[in-house]
Amino acid sequence: MPNNETFFQHVRQFDEGQSSFATKGGMTIAMQFKEGEALIGIARCSDKDVFCKATGRKVAQLRVDVMPARLPLPCKNLSRVEKVNFLRGITEAFLHV
Repeated sequence: MPNNETFFQHVRQFDEGQSSFATKGGMTIAMQFKEGEALIGIARCSDKDVFCKATGRKVAQLRVDVMPARLPLPCKNLSRVEKVNFLRGITEAFLHV
């Protein structure tokens, strides 16, 4: 598995009135794991703009590459499943702040 693999999580509000996800707003979180830390980039879509996964991935990846938030990892050798679960946990924590 390449060291620079990026994991993505897309987040949108659920519109209960329409019984589907809202088409506007949302965010994409990108995360890479390197040398004992997670590099994080977040792209937020305005509530006035239509959510686009491709655009969210590009912007979040750019932020990982250029100006990432850095988070130390509990250990250096996480499995792929542990990395995905770590990203989900960060996403949940971010949404509840």
